[in-house]
Amino acid sequence: MKIVQYKHDSLVGKDCFIEEGFIVAMDRLCYYANQFGLKLYINSSYRNSTVVDGAIVKPATLSNHLIGHAIDCNIVDGKTFWNSGKLEKELTGNVLKFIDTVRKDTILRWGGDFAVKDVVHFDDGLNIREVAKWHELYNSIRNNDIA
Repeated sequence: MKIVQYKHDSLVGKDCFIEEGFIVAMDRLCYYANQFGLKLYINSSYRNSTVVDGAIVKPATLSNHLIGHAIDCNIVDGKTFWNSGKLEKELTGNVLKFIDTVRKDTILRWGGDFAVKDVVHFDDGLNIREVAKWHELYNSIRNNDIA
């Protein structure tokens, strides 16, 4: 239970830090991005606070970012940069195929489907599915298990 740097050829932007238990989900997300020729431009991954400058959506108290089980990213399709403004509009082409594939995944969630839309967000829903596990990870990470 520690935070590690995650690297993949489909990731660009900021460095991506996640909890080891989220690696399988990230592998799937990156596989889907590669499948449709996309890059994921990382804006945010693990966070140690819910204070986020310039946040599009107010971070949840049980945010999966606080345990390294979420990323926020823009999507790059060739020369087209899909930021939150563009992702909030009609999805098309490979980006739509990517989002639809994520929606069908049994592990991943897309924030565009949340009650309060967060179109740059992807996670595994651990804060909903296993609240006790979320707290266990949160406490473990806070007790210096960070790599």
